[in-house]
Amino acid sequence: MSVQRPSSDSDTAALLREWLTGTFETLGGDLRQRLLEAGPLPEGSFKSRQPIGEPGDIWAYVASTTRTARGVRNTGKEYSEATWQKFLGGLAKKVPASGTLGLCTIDQFGTPNGGRPKMTIQYDIDEHDEGWLHLAFLFDPALLEDPAWQQALLTHARRFADEHGPTYAEVSYWSGYSNQSALEYRFKVTEQLPIARSRSTLRGYAWVTVCPQEAGDRLGGLEALQASGAFSTAEPLQAGGYWLQATPSYADYDMTAGTKVFTTLAPALRPGTPRPPAPHEPAEKIILRDAAEISA
Repeated sequence: MSVQRPSSDSDTAALLREWLTGTFETLGGDLRQRLLEAGPLPEGSFKSRQPIGEPGDIWAYVASTTRTARGVRNTGKEYSEATWQKFLGGLAKKVPASGTLGLCTIDQFGTPNGGRPKMTIQYDIDEHDEGWLHLAFLFDPALLEDPAWQQALLTHARRFADEHGPTYAEVSYWSGYSNQSALEYRFKVTEQLPIARSRSTLRGYAWVTVCPQEAGDRLGGLEALQASGAFSTAEPLQAGGYWLQATPSYADYDMTAGTKVFTTLAPALRPGTPRPPAPHEPAEKIILRDAAEISA
């Protein structure tokens, strides 16, 4: 989810605290409960390469990145309530370039299973334009198999979108970076479009797509989006823009549904043919066609 950064540092800090704590409390579920009940995590385990627990144990960390004249500085520490509150409180003094709360489990070797995070909540300040914030929530896709959790995710994302009017947001299966859409990940870094163009050029599409007002109006507005047949839900957002949900459940979002969404949104999408996924990468329901061909 990408939003314009508030004009004041205090408002920026408040927005980021709302995103980080609200997502953790609303969607943390059993993982959050296990973490709160686990007690103190091993001191120094954030950097340790030695076994620190039993397989399946919960583990978490808090990390941030600061850009300085001397380069990028990364800091991190295993989670504790004190560490978490210190990080949140520090946002009011100086907002780091990025911040992350990550939860995972201990693997069969007794070490944090960083390769398979269960849940990561983070934000990034756009490195090319500090007037923009990228908010991300990465999670194990298996969580979507629980209808109640899936609905909680939709409700939480919709509430945030209604309040803050993102220029783009999506709920998708995606393997890129926190500041990219699934579609953007299919283009080279040198082909990335400036974030400032994201109101007029739609950055992607997915099972759930938050379309900015300007791009949606180019597509004919709410009436045309609803009449397209590509969305089970197409509704206006309170802060401007459109909430577009392709199918009632993520499990129903297949390539047929993805093609309908792509075809409908193509006139507002960036031109160019996305590269195919590598053999080891999962399919992301991105249509490997140039949107300009559809909108011509």
